[in-house]
Amino acid sequence: MPSTSFPQTLFLMSTLISSLHADTILLDHTFDGDDANDLGPAFQEVKNSVEGGGTSDLATGLVTTGTSNSSTCGLNNVATLDVAALDPTAVGFTVTFHVGATTANIPDVGANGLFFGVVSGTGATDNNGDALWNNDPDSFGYVASSNNHGDHVMSQNGLLSFSLSTSQPTPESFQDGFTVSISVFNNDIWTVSSTGLSTELSNSGILNPSDFSYTDIINDLGLFLSLQGQAGSTIDIDRITLTTPVLVTPESVPSMVLVDHTFDGLANDTGPGFQQVNNGRGGSTDLSTGVVTTGDTETFSTVGFNNVATLDIPTLDPDAIGFRATFDVSAGPSSVSSLGSNGFFLGIVSGTAATGTSGNSLHLNDPAAFGYTAGSGTFGDNVMVQAQETDAATGEIATPLGTPPSDLSFEDGFTISISVYNDNTWTITSTGLDTDLDNSGILFTGSGYFSYADIATDIGLFTTLQQNVAVPESATIDRITLTTLVAAPASDPRITSVKKSGNTVTIKFTGADGATYDLNKSTTLDFSSLNSVGSIKLDGTNTGELEDPNATEEAAFYRIEEQ
Repeated sequence: MPSTSFPQTLFLMSTLISSLHADTILLDHTFDGDDANDLGPAFQEVKNSVEGGGTSDLATGLVTTGTSNSSTCGLNNVATLDVAALDPTAVGFTVTFHVGATTANIPDVGANGLFFGVVSGTGATDNNGDALWNNDPDSFGYVASSNNHGDHVMSQNGLLSFSLSTSQPTPESFQDGFTVSISVFNNDIWTVSSTGLSTELSNSGILNPSDFSYTDIINDLGLFLSLQGQAGSTIDIDRITLTTPVLVTPESVPSMVLVDHTFDGLANDTGPGFQQVNNGRGGSTDLSTGVVTTGDTETFSTVGFNNVATLDIPTLDPDAIGFRATFDVSAGPSSVSSLGSNGFFLGIVSGTAATGTSGNSLHLNDPAAFGYTAGSGTFGDNVMVQAQETDAATGEIATPLGTPPSDLSFEDGFTISISVYNDNTWTITSTGLDTDLDNSGILFTGSGYFSYADIATDIGLFTTLQQNVAVPESATIDRITLTTLVAAPASDPRITSVKKSGNTVTIKFTGADGATYDLNKSTTLDFSSLNSVGSIKLDGTNTGELEDPNATEEAAFYRIEEQ
């Protein structure tokens, strides 16, 4: 299949890996000849029909190309997985390939090169040439070298090649063994990272939704790797895993109230005042009551509030690790599901035109924007939207939040709180909706987008309502607040996950930075007889991991204790 270049300036968010922790293991295959200790669908040999064939030893994970330089051979799953069904709370997936060694000289491999990734859809579990990642299945993954797709790229469907900003690793570092991890999230952001290469992969980007999105592949996902070219070349696969990550956001407490506006007509407000913002298609905003009403003569009338000035959070509260914007709505639109293209938006804006009052200042136009959107035909219903500054109409990321609340629960009033942290994680919660929000995610900081640091020095609050037809819709905002967040005081250690593999138990936990913790084990719940199996000092982090390598008992109890 032909390849179309799709260059982007991409980089991995520096805090992404520290914010994500393995949650559910859906597949774990070790290629040690013992299928009894493997989890998930088995692997099979997949290859094209070019002379010389090639072989894949399923007991050892050794893949060998045939005698022709056009020979392709590799591994794929015998069945796909429905990630959403196996882990309904999953916000994405991570696939990791552990490579022991390869004899291939990576810059000289054949047309489709060395590929690690995922496949979905038609042919995903076939084992002939049609099932190769560059043919029938939907595919996404890392291509180390390829004449057809480019060197050192991420490929989507064999058609789009996403250039990676890091330089290509040396052939020798590939040959010595390495690990590649690829993650895809429910807002279509992807990341790729590695260990063991001379120049490690540390990149991120966004799937091209016109080809396929996360939701298109997540219910029918298989893993795939293949090598084409350099007759007789080998690649030795030690292990392949598929996990779903869980997001960990910083522990925080409220600190300083920067904005507290009650829309009661009294002079008891804190912070910059609010003003009407609209797109010139009618409508009104009553600043003394908080009532926003769209126009009745033109379609797509948009009207709302924004601050008359922005705030510099790091200057106002140097200890802040984040902020929380809260919107108390006593009466929402009567029919959220029937609103216009941009729906009902509650969030923050920053940068160009953030304090303007015309259509250019709407969150989908000039400002950088982040917030909750309900009833939007453009961005989706019940989503968090991150919009580029000056290019939001085409440069937006929508993170789905699950089943939308009913129109009636919006109409009856609700409260939404949005928090953003200096590690670029975010949370949203609500009260009063029949399906309350309780979600988290990560800002995308790739080219054209923004990080917490980019917006924290120039932030304003924003809410707008857009109708679809020339029939007025209204909402009543009772109160809007903006509060800084600071790190929570040190607390007792808390175990966040326990995983067992063979005779090894791995326990992850949170604690206080600088403290030293012991992992104690007992065969009785009262811990009358303790066995200390390890200790760790947290240095520059509040998360830790300890292992018990001798977990041979039928049952055991563990606890983390500070020294």
